[in-house]
Amino acid sequence: MPEKYGIIGYPLMHSLSPFMHNRYAYYMGQKESYEAFEILPERLSEDIKKLHDESVLGLNVTIPYKQKILNCICDIDECAKKIGAVNTLKYTDAGYVGYNTDAEGLKLSLMEAGISLKDKDVLILGAGGAARAAAYVSSVSGCSSISVLNRTLEKAILLAEDFEADAFDYSSLNKISKPEYIVFQTTSVGMYPDVNAMLPVPESLYSRFSAGIEVIYNPKETAFINSVSKTGAKIINGFSMLVNQALASRLIWHPEQTIPGEIRRKVYNECSDYSWS
Repeated sequence: MPEKYGIIGYPLMHSLSPFMHNRYAYYMGQKESYEAFEILPERLSEDIKKLHDESVLGLNVTIPYKQKILNCICDIDECAKKIGAVNTLKYTDAGYVGYNTDAEGLKLSLMEAGISLKDKDVLILGAGGAARAAAYVSSVSGCSSISVLNRTLEKAILLAEDFEADAFDYSSLNKISKPEYIVFQTTSVGMYPDVNAMLPVPESLYSRFSAGIEVIYNPKETAFINSVSKTGAKIINGFSMLVNQALASRLIWHPEQTIPGEIRRKVYNECSDYSWS
């Protein structure tokens, strides 16, 4: 029997993760299956227990469960604890242990793009699990300041308190006053199928972005990416981060392995050509 892995979230109809992880398993010669487990919010605890009972050995966690999953696991590693969000689960007899590879995926994507956060002012759009990973990476990378902009001020304040950041909602945009920002777009606004949706960020603010990092990977060019590209700023799309955090999660599930660069490139290229149609 193949080992079982998967991803949990809601909705999950257009997740790239099953294709990507099954290609990794194929090239590594591993007998495993990876599938999408779409879980309704009211069934999260019940279905996580069911997946554990079925010996699903590893799970990725996506919107909207990166923080809610904390109530369903038996332990959490130090990085995920500091971030306060989990995107990877590993099976143990006692239950699932939670990890966060969003931070590692962000670090690798920033490094590949030649973007340094040291002594830079950072603006984070959103206040969920991916936003917390962005705040953590910014903090440990020595940024000058972190500002959190969110539709709901209360959520922005909760994140800001954990990372010595400033919190804003869209009614206080005029208070975001630094001349230049590296910006992380961590909300689901612009995700398929509502690809034309845009956050209420004025053009005058976009002109102050030196770099824009998008967490959404479907579509590859979101409305946010298109707006940032018009300014000439550097861009990282969500696809880069997805591939890097997925690789990090596989190394948690298979710590004895080293994934050759040739296989990484093959999977990356195949995922780049992937069509949801």
